[in-house]
Amino acid sequence: MPSAVKSIVIIGSGNVASIFGRCFYEQGFEIRQIVSRNKDHAHSLAKDLDCHHSTHQFHRIVKDADLYLIAVKDDAIKSVVTDLPLLEGIVVHCSGATSISTLAKFQNAGIFYPLQTFTKGRNIPLQQVPFLIDGSNQKTIDTLFNLGKSISSQVYLLDDEQREKAHLIAVIFNNFINHLITLGDDLAKTYQLPSQMFNTLLKETVDKAVSLESENAQTGPAKRNDTQTIQKHLKLIEDAHHYTLLSLYQTLSKSIQERFHQAESE
Repeated sequence: MPSAVKSIVIIGSGNVASIFGRCFYEQGFEIRQIVSRNKDHAHSLAKDLDCHHSTHQFHRIVKDADLYLIAVKDDAIKSVVTDLPLLEGIVVHCSGATSISTLAKFQNAGIFYPLQTFTKGRNIPLQQVPFLIDGSNQKTIDTLFNLGKSISSQVYLLDDEQREKAHLIAVIFNNFINHLITLGDDLAKTYQLPSQMFNTLLKETVDKAVSLESENAQTGPAKRNDTQTIQKHLKLIEDAHHYTLLSLYQTLSKSIQERFHQAESE
């Protein structure tokens, strides 16, 4: 097994595969091959990365690359692994919720998980993205750590259990907060208010939560225990027939009140 990564095969041709491919290409790594069940997408990505080899047939994968990066949807990883031949290089997937044991057929297996959300059409520089890594042996871990450091300032060694917990927290920070914003947008449309008028508030909320301890950044009627305002809000939401948001408003307000006013009720 190589002690350093020089050549990379990317397995997948979607958004994450493209972001990784572009980053590795710009950092001077050799992209040996793009492998994807979508033949046209594989060829297109290979062309973009100045790679002369692409295939949609897994048995035609090159056998002498240093790293094989599986960048596909989580539910497709197992089937990709099944279709891959045994490989001597390091084989990694970039999922936060999938165990390293999924790659057990490979002697040198690992995790190379970027703790970030990726959306098509948005260019995310990887330099500030934390990478969570793991490996089936110490040499693989060292190699992936050095690889991570070559493209990012933050690399963390986490086992399956730790990474699963990190993935849970990432879902709360990203998916749940985004969903609340979506529900707020829905309510703004119901009230015929422009949702963009709240953009500055959203940005300040996130910036403040990051720069301060989030608990210290908390404001609002629930923190003040302003039950009169809370009841007015609940009536407005109910009148708008947004019952999912109604339930969430009640639950979140109660949680905030319990956090900041528990001592007062004891």
